Amino acid sequence: MNGSSSAEGRVEVYFQGEWGTVCDDLFDIQDATVICHQLGFPSALRAVSAATEFSMGSGAILLDDLECSGDESTLADCSHARWSNCEHSEDVGVVCSTSATAAPEVSGIPDGRVRLVDGSSSSEGRVEVFYQGNWGTVCDDAFDIQDATVICHQLGFPSAVGVVSAFSEFAIGSGPILLDNLGCYGDESTLADCSHTGWTAHDCSHLEDVGVICSTSATVTEGSEMPDGSVRLVDGNSPSEGRVEVYYRGQWGTVCDDLWDIQDATVVCRQLGFPSALRAVSAEDEFTIGDGPIFFDDVECVGDEATLADCRHLDWDNCAHSEDAGVFCVPLVMATEGPDVFEDGSVRLVGGDSSHEGRVEVYYRGQWGTVCDDLWDIDDATVVCRQLGFPSAIRALSAADEFPVGEGPIFLDDVECSGDESTLADCSHRGWNDNNCGHSEDAGVICSTTTADPEIAGIPDGSVRLVDGSSSSEGRVEVFYQGNWGTVCDDAFDIQDATVICHQLGFPSAVGVVSAVTKFAMGSGPILLDNLGCYGEESTLADCSHAGWTVHNCEHSEDVGVICSSSASAAPEVSGVPDGSVRLEGGSSAHEGRVEVYYRGSWGTVCDDSWDINAASVVCRQLGFTSAEAALNSQEAGFGMGERRILLDEVECSGEESNLYECRYKEDHNCNHSEDAGVVCIVPTSTQGSIVSGSVRLVSLGNSPDSEGRLEMFVDGEWLPVCNPGWDMTGANMVCRQLGFSSAINTNIAGVNSNGQGSSIINRVSCTGSEVQLKDCKVEVVQGSSCHDASAGSDVIVQCLKHRSDGDVKLAGSEPLFKGEVQILLEGVWGAVCDTDWQLSDGEVVCRQLGYSGAKSVYQSQNPRDFGNEDSAFPTLRQPMCSGMESKIMSCKNSGWSQDDKCEKGRSGVECNQQKGLLISTKQGQGLANGLMITVIAIPAASVLFIIVIIILIIKVRGQRTRTQSHQMTISPSQPPCQCSKDRPDNASDDNCYAAVGGPMGGPMAESTIDMFNPVYETSLNWPRL
Repeated sequence: MNGSSSAEGRVEVYFQGEWGTVCDDLFDIQDATVICHQLGFPSALRAVSAATEFSMGSGAILLDDLECSGDESTLADCSHARWSNCEHSEDVGVVCSTSATAAPEVSGIPDGRVRLVDGSSSSEGRVEVFYQGNWGTVCDDAFDIQDATVICHQLGFPSAVGVVSAFSEFAIGSGPILLDNLGCYGDESTLADCSHTGWTAHDCSHLEDVGVICSTSATVTEGSEMPDGSVRLVDGNSPSEGRVEVYYRGQWGTVCDDLWDIQDATVVCRQLGFPSALRAVSAEDEFTIGDGPIFFDDVECVGDEATLADCRHLDWDNCAHSEDAGVFCVPLVMATEGPDVFEDGSVRLVGGDSSHEGRVEVYYRGQWGTVCDDLWDIDDATVVCRQLGFPSAIRALSAADEFPVGEGPIFLDDVECSGDESTLADCSHRGWNDNNCGHSEDAGVICSTTTADPEIAGIPDGSVRLVDGSSSSEGRVEVFYQGNWGTVCDDAFDIQDATVICHQLGFPSAVGVVSAVTKFAMGSGPILLDNLGCYGEESTLADCSHAGWTVHNCEHSEDVGVICSSSASAAPEVSGVPDGSVRLEGGSSAHEGRVEVYYRGSWGTVCDDSWDINAASVVCRQLGFTSAEAALNSQEAGFGMGERRILLDEVECSGEESNLYECRYKEDHNCNHSEDAGVVCIVPTSTQGSIVSGSVRLVSLGNSPDSEGRLEMFVDGEWLPVCNPGWDMTGANMVCRQLGFSSAINTNIAGVNSNGQGSSIINRVSCTGSEVQLKDCKVEVVQGSSCHDASAGSDVIVQCLKHRSDGDVKLAGSEPLFKGEVQILLEGVWGAVCDTDWQLSDGEVVCRQLGYSGAKSVYQSQNPRDFGNEDSAFPTLRQPMCSGMESKIMSCKNSGWSQDDKCEKGRSGVECNQQKGLLISTKQGQGLANGLMITVIAIPAASVLFIIVIIILIIKVRGQRTRTQSHQMTISPSQPPCQCSKDRPDNASDDNCYAAVGGPMGGPMAESTIDMFNPVYETSLNWPRL
């Protein structure tokens, strides 16, 4: 746990339903070696203190005084003390060597050794094999699950769960392609034992490199050696089913099916890394019979054993191979039409007319069973309904009175809930499988739906249900309206519409939109809705736009169906990662980094549009931290840019959600990876709970909003006021971004009085502008009760932008859409950008923020008196200084906002490249409105010189003609404009002087540079108030 890779971390061991740590008393390299071998690594590098290298654990300390010889199969096989006398400060950690860093052949790597490269874990990746001193790849021609099984077995994994293209899932390799046309049966010891074309013989490229995904388990070993007691499944149609075979003293043998039951099958499946067993069967009935020895007979497992060898059994048998045992395990990845994977204690309603009513069934150890109605009441029913996502229960009843009775086991009896429990399994009951009931006493419930105020009929208009599916989470969509259930037409129906339906039924999300006639069955009766247009955020389907109730042009062959994710979690990936999981990448520690979210088998990033401290807090709490310290742009924070899909945009959270997918968001985006969102999470400290040193806050001044106030920083357990010597907008912008706002409006506001108190003060903060948080700047702490008393000036006051749309830009004027004066939004009012040194790099940021590929040129207006109503106030952003790489103009350094500056020294305009999209724009010199790039390839030198001379002559002639024509333009005022101070008549004033694009306003350089500019004369613009 908490290591920087899967090969290192704090050691934790699983026992009786919980994970616990291991004490470091007597812990040495032999103990570490056993752990690393058990996890599939070849050896251990170090045995360390977890508190020193990683982090301390919590909960139980399960093992102490370990003494391993180094040859044990599992840590539990080592000698250890029954009780621990340790604290978590003594938790142990290990660093394992990885299979990828093997030594060359001279150091002992045998030909035929395999490894998996470039996967997200040690159980997946591109297949590479070692031969004659080199690692090489394997071609995917004829490669199938049997070949993958051999590789996974060779690496110590129990089985293979997938064959994939390395190019699509991981990365293509380099170097030799060593094997092609593999033909494994699945029971070979090594890949080299399989038939193949011959070493280095192939007709492939690296685009055909193959990858595999192995199932994981607690018992894995290096190489081809299997420990006694290992199990495998043979001759099934998938890795999760087959004849059971057990390994003993160098050979595989079968297990007799005498006394064979679901508990025995469950142990086998869990030993192989599957969550549970579906069925215990005779191999002869479902698969094929084995040959060779029969090792186990009369197996009797409780179901909690770690391996089949731990169960009671006879080592001799009176069986024939016609009695070989087989199992069906719950697959790690299940198809939509296959059985669902549920956790023990999950509940469902069966046999009702809708998803909110039916016979109660509970899931336990791989199968569903009923609940007896002894003591069954409304409190018990309420817990069931809430567990299923409904707000409450309407009735608790006997299933026999309203629904069909069940079959199979009766799992719970004498259930007594208070009504506040999270799951039915949390309530008091007699115990699993302990009852005195028959199925005529099965319990049932009717839950209330998510829509309140039912009509007389009891079902409100707009209620939805799923019909004719194999479970309550899928089926044909039906909606209730004016006393009737009717279907929904599939015209324009998409995943957003399905999401609203699934949410309305209490499921977390939708995983599929299907044709009801293909997947389920056509409906009958009215078709009530057509041309639905949901955003995915509506409370009910009736809230979405549609053609109108009963208005459609469809037949029942167009009835739509949906498949919702189950209430337990979204569909897991091979590695078990549920959709909606989050992680932080690129940070220097586990509590910071670029936000990535998991969806349908891969990780993607989140765009920082609308990204704020509330959204960051949801991410941090989802990861187990208390809250967020800062919401950031990942690239600017140094976390780097992502490479895969951008999954979410415009995320808006209240801060109370339990995961990011519960927030409002858009799946369509207009972002690139320079806009990836990042966070810094709060790590609890022992002195101040969740407040970490370096945190900042704004202390309200009277009735001021939370976006402005006196600045304080948390240092050594105390909030200290920050004084203003040397303070500027660089620090203010950093503080606002750290607090989740987009930027600062102002700082050191004149006329605002404040007097922060503390035992010390922060006399000076010096920032370069490259820091992510204020604590990264140079901070000077001195003694003193306040800034005033310590003669350190006054307190720093910071005012942050508080609206999500603040900082939006547009181009205004009569120019084309891609050209105009830059206007910027502040609190609902469009204002100007004031800048006497407006650079192309500044324009680049504005153009990219607007979706263009870059800036073509920038210019300034010199006619401020025509800027709207001279007496009206409008906001202005002063002196932005951009590097050109920022995603928004507000991310650039600037001199703050003003309501008084009328941009009398110049306001800014830009002409963007007409192409939309993220193209790399040509960086032109300052003020060059139009450049000419000539690419000459394979032309004789004399021709090149001749063409260059002609071009220079053309440019000079056009430049003179343009300047002549420009002076003949009629521009208000009617007097022809002069080229600023250089040729102004003696009686002309500066008021009627217009500047060329990027041109100087006179001075010694004016004459020498004037030919470089293409004059563009500016007219007045009015700045509208929204």
